[in-house]
Amino acid sequence: MQLSSTAPVTILATRTDRRYIPQVAVLPGGVLRLNIGVGPDASFTPGVAYHSYDDGRTWQEAPTPVPRIECCTTLSNGHYYEIDDYFFQDPDSPDDYRGWAGFSADGRAFHREVITIRAPSVEPVTLRTMRMMGQPHEPWFEMVNHANHHRPVSLDSVMIGGVHMTGIQELESPEHLLGVGYFRGLRGYENRGVLLLESTDGGRLWVERSVAMYIPDTPEGANEAALVQLADGQLYCMARTGALMHHAWSADGGDTWSTPEPVRMADTGIYVTGVMPTVRRMRGGGLIAVYGRPKSLATTDLAAAQAHDYVAEHYGVCGKFVMVDPSGTGRQWQSRLDLHEVETACQAYMGVPPEQRLRVDHDTNVRTVNSWEYLSLNEIADDTFLITYDVQRYRESWNAHPIQGVRMLRLTVQRG
Repeated sequence: MQLSSTAPVTILATRTDRRYIPQVAVLPGGVLRLNIGVGPDASFTPGVAYHSYDDGRTWQEAPTPVPRIECCTTLSNGHYYEIDDYFFQDPDSPDDYRGWAGFSADGRAFHREVITIRAPSVEPVTLRTMRMMGQPHEPWFEMVNHANHHRPVSLDSVMIGGVHMTGIQELESPEHLLGVGYFRGLRGYENRGVLLLESTDGGRLWVERSVAMYIPDTPEGANEAALVQLADGQLYCMARTGALMHHAWSADGGDTWSTPEPVRMADTGIYVTGVMPTVRRMRGGGLIAVYGRPKSLATTDLAAAQAHDYVAEHYGVCGKFVMVDPSGTGRQWQSRLDLHEVETACQAYMGVPPEQRLRVDHDTNVRTVNSWEYLSLNEIADDTFLITYDVQRYRESWNAHPIQGVRMLRLTVQRG
């Protein structure tokens, strides 16, 4: 399989504040829904939604039932589902965490409902702990009061837990869903781990099924996971670790999982690093995945890859990768394409000086001159995909004002 892309275009731009980590879903009738964070990347920074009714050419603000999402999906019946990033412990039922989900039957009218994540393995943290990276504001006050039954609350009595849901897989019906998510602490574990959860009522109650992936000897543990059901019925999970990305399989519907393995390119032998993998089954067969922000070390030597000091790199280097697996098994990833190179080539063509192009020079945490490098991926026709990512202080041409916004491109998979 060969990958080719169009030149990216700007679909959303502002000269003030930040726009980061776009999430895109294709709604009924071909409507595109874009959820994007607004402001600094911190706890409880909210998002806003936009719709496009002309294949992404123009966008208009849309209803936003959920304050901040990590995951959204369109189900087989055309219904849309999104889930909030933050859930609050019910003190009367400590395994239960209350939060919001957004629903739409037609992609135009939206509403939100209070839902429950039942996760006994999660070790919740206090609001005081979370405030180090931001604090809740409207509209989360309403949810804090609801979860605590409108009792008096304090920074130490409000407990946050549940999971940050990053992948949802529909099974035999839109009512039966599996999801993967992570939280900073799991009981009995020293590092982050990915939980598999199940819902049999269309995402209103999520119940913990198993620990899908736990990799203690990595900087971050397993987090930001993707989930897909393979053609043979197995479940496949890929996750970020702060070092080598890992993947695992389940042949029994998620009750048990294989030992996690590092993701390795079948054609080059390179071990993969990066953030927020998103994996899809292609309509014509096979898998496609995107991920961003790799580490600097690209090696075929597993011992060298495992010994590398990933923590010293902090966030990593520039890179927005696409890869495919023609076998559809998760074991034959190949044809890796770096969209960051496509992006900077466009800037070079438009006369943008090298020092002003999308980049990270000496400090890999300088997101204000680069991108969070989280990509969304949607198949809009057979072997044709829309990919989006954010840009910060981005220059479209040599004399353009820098913008914060979202870029989109069309990717084609050529078979044979």
